[in-house]
Amino acid sequence: MLASKRILNAALYTTHRGLVFIRYQTLSPTVAVECITSLAEALLDIPMMVQGMQYFTGGEEELLLAIRRHLARFDHSKWPGSINLLHVFETELELRQIE
Repeated sequence: MLASKRILNAALYTTHRGLVFIRYQTLSPTVAVECITSLAEALLDIPMMVQGMQYFTGGEEELLLAIRRHLARFDHSKWPGSINLLHVFETELELRQIE
C-alpha cells in the first residue's frame, strides 16, 4: 500500500534532490566520501517506506515520523553547503498541503 500522494511526492522530490547533490559531489576533485555515504544512508530506505504503509500501524503520522528520523540522520551542518534533506522534505510537504 502506497503513502498518500502528498507524502509520496515530497519523499520522491527529496530523494531526487539528494541524489542530484550526490552526483555533483562525485564530480568534485575533492569528494567528501563520508558526506556522500551519510546522505545515501539517510535516503536509502525512503522509497521502501512510502510503498510499505501497511508496516506503519500508526498510519501516516508514524510514517512521517520515520521518514523525518531517516532524513535527519544526514547532519548537513558537518558539511558546509550540503543539502538539508529534512528541510527539503518539510518544505515540499507543506507545498503539497496547499495543492
